[in-house]
Amino acid sequence: MRQLSNEEILGLAQYKHSAEKTSYEVWLREHICEPLEPYWPEFLSANTLTIIGQAPLQILILLVFWSVGPNINAETPITGGFLALGAAFTMWFSVIDVMDGLRARRLKVGSPLGRLIDEGGDALTMGNYSVLMAYVWNLQIPGSELVFFSMNFVFYMMEIKYIITGALVMSQGDISDVELELVFSILMLIHAFTGRSFYEYTIAQTFGISSEA
Repeated sequence: MRQLSNEEILGLAQYKHSAEKTSYEVWLREHICEPLEPYWPEFLSANTLTIIGQAPLQILILLVFWSVGPNINAETPITGGFLALGAAFTMWFSVIDVMDGLRARRLKVGSPLGRLIDEGGDALTMGNYSVLMAYVWNLQIPGSELVFFSMNFVFYMMEIKYIITGALVMSQGDISDVELELVFSILMLIHAFTGRSFYEYTIAQTFGISSEA
């Protein structure tokens, strides 16, 4: 194993996580996360908040595997209750993921360990809500798993770009994982209350408009 140089050790010690923010993430931070973050007990570290944000989805996906099974099957669909929890826990993760950064900066405790716990755990969490979306869409097409592998693949490519360029870019234009988490939460919530029939509705039926109007 290669030993780190003094310069590399100093760089790790001085590391601070930062990335460009999208418009929605700025709004989320200013109107929800910044006002609520101080209400968390001061003894909770930023890393602890990170785990508190990530844990519910991890527990939920294990419950889904135990209840429904690890294979997607139209005869044993995921229940609306699981999907409603999935929507709530995805948004919970999204909000806490912003709050932990706020706490780390406020307490000036940013560290390489924090980045490992934050982004390493985020990669697992992205896999968790991606699996829930696979159940929502009832994906049984061979090779469809590649869609969900590619989500984390994009995340890994962001890390490779950071290593090469030193710039952590986690968005494309004004779209990032935060916006995707909002969309996935909405889709899970809709599916929890309407079932798969939602995908068969016309626009008029979706909004309760009579076809004879």
